[in-house]
Amino acid sequence: MKLPPAHLLVLDYGIPMASHGQGTCVVMPCVHGPYWSVAFPDKDQLDPRTEEELVSGVRDRLIDSVRDRLCSVDPSVPVGVYLSGGIDSAAVLGMATALHKEKLSSGPEELVGGGVSDQLHAFTIAFRESPTAAVVAQTEDGDNGEITEAEGLYDESVSARHCARHCDALYHQLNVSEADLAGAFADAVWHCEAPVLDLNVAGKFLLSRFASRLGFKVVLTGEGADEHFAGYHFFRADYLRAVDGGVGSSSELNCSAELRAGWLAELESGSSWNWSGFPMSNEMCTGRAILGGISTHRQLASLWGLKPDLFAAGALQAGAVSETTVQVPETSGVLGGRKSRVGIGPGPDPCMMAALGVPAAQREQMQNRWHPLHSALCIEQRTMLANLLCCHLGDRTEMAHSLEGRPPFLCHRLTEYVNNVPPSYKLKLPTEKWLLREAVRPFITADVYERAKHPFCAPPSAPCGPFSTLIRETVTAAAVARLGWMQWEPVEHLLVEMVDPTTDPAIAARARKCLCIIMSYIVLSARFNVVPFKADSCYVLK
Repeated sequence: MKLPPAHLLVLDYGIPMASHGQGTCVVMPCVHGPYWSVAFPDKDQLDPRTEEELVSGVRDRLIDSVRDRLCSVDPSVPVGVYLSGGIDSAAVLGMATALHKEKLSSGPEELVGGGVSDQLHAFTIAFRESPTAAVVAQTEDGDNGEITEAEGLYDESVSARHCARHCDALYHQLNVSEADLAGAFADAVWHCEAPVLDLNVAGKFLLSRFASRLGFKVVLTGEGADEHFAGYHFFRADYLRAVDGGVGSSSELNCSAELRAGWLAELESGSSWNWSGFPMSNEMCTGRAILGGISTHRQLASLWGLKPDLFAAGALQAGAVSETTVQVPETSGVLGGRKSRVGIGPGPDPCMMAALGVPAAQREQMQNRWHPLHSALCIEQRTMLANLLCCHLGDRTEMAHSLEGRPPFLCHRLTEYVNNVPPSYKLKLPTEKWLLREAVRPFITADVYERAKHPFCAPPSAPCGPFSTLIRETVTAAAVARLGWMQWEPVEHLLVEMVDPTTDPAIAARARKCLCIIMSYIVLSARFNVVPFKADSCYVLK
């Protein structure tokens, strides 16, 4: 069990309970609880602030946050910034550069003209086998670095180089191939101590090793911006579920109920908004109802969850969670209007697990007070941000190489300010992160300001590529049998779907993600010498 985010663990030295030879066993009672919690305003509460006030408020607090994360660094020690080419990391680099130069110009005499560089260092990963390989080689030979149409879906090195040049930063690019990513996968999973669904963790692991080997101990990162400013595409559905009372029901930022309903139906009828590659039913299930009807956590569940048919029967029964009492709103149509006993199992239900993982007080706010977009931001912050982005893609891959990552967007003062901003300034359709764009505009290029959201993603593997080959070599009948809790037949079916040229691309991509998760479990089982699961040697979770 790990300590949840924003929680404090207090240990008290206990009384020695028993002696074993020369040693003494000391029991240390401990208690833990939250020291901070996410909060949002009432969805009908009018915010009287102007756009200019909000933009200035975000800009000032973000600058302060970047300054705080630079101030403890010895100015003579080089500072790194992870740069993807998107607005989040570009803003951090732009602000950090301005603050660094300001510090040097007004600092002690030994720093001014004392040989300390006024340039920061930017680190970017480039995927050699991506559509931009030729462009990357060309810009390294000295062209003007302009972003071209050749920049692909995965490699952002051209944009990153342009940002670094704009900030006069020293640019360091790590070129990796799919074989490099596949070779680092097992080590990255071992350091993360958790399953992963793609090669992103391996890419971040290699980038951190690259920065560490160049002598860097501290890097600033861009995690947290999407979770506070509604940067992901799937947030749009939950934004459209209700009028934004924060800007006034008659504001031009609020479209008509008919238009909102039409856009929402169009979003939920397609698969482009869904990371899993499959359309999500808009049916109101209990896992949605107890969080006010939002769909964001269903998106995350569809991305990370494994299908029930993969699990052995004994594992499904052992993994069942006993029932708990929750309040289901009257409008849900599912056990509505009363407190109901709900539970999980037999069978995995990650959507319900995410819902029940939210404290009861916050669930009540989601049902009755918060705008659906704010509820969606809350659940994403409690799940993907805390576990994947900050832990696995963040701390684990960085500290594997003794590198400290510092994310300015996760400053609690900035977070609390942004949380109290009406939803329509965060997501001013069709522009995501509108408020952030305006706040950081003086520090970024016009290209970055106008660029749509592009999540960090390693390229998918071809059916016969190095990573697909690694999957086939690792995910075998014998390896699955050693886990003990998974059935081989449905796994074998996924392996066929992954490489069969007649398989729908979305289904093949989903199969590859599931197999990546399964391979992670196999790696963890081998690296940590995990005892195979046996149904008769476990207990039902309470």
